[in-house]
Amino acid sequence: MHSEYVIERQMAQDHGHDSLVQDIAIDTLAKTVAIRLLSHPDSRTRRRVPLELLFQQVEAVTVDADIITLRVEEGAGTVDHWHLADAAGASHIHMAKGHVSVAARIAPELIRLRA
Repeated sequence: MHSEYVIERQMAQDHGHDSLVQDIAIDTLAKTVAIRLLSHPDSRTRRRVPLELLFQQVEAVTVDADIITLRVEEGAGTVDHWHLADAAGASHIHMAKGHVSVAARIAPELIRLRA
């Protein structure tokens, strides 16, 4: 996971609507959760860009995802909306037929990945 740069908080607060979840990686030793997404960088851009939502110093994670529905919903997007913590606390990603909650000691980073 090589990042290009961290995206400004405005995009992180955009609620992630219509993003596509590609991968959820949980590293228990490093205490990280990385969610790879394809997402619209703003409301005017139709093309999705690769992003990573990175949680560090993770204390707890819950994933409830219907993998079949996530594949079927690819065209429309799998993320309905998200609420990302601004500091220590819980973040929630609400998906079509699923939910991810991550409690971490620091706020998550939304990182644009190289295409």
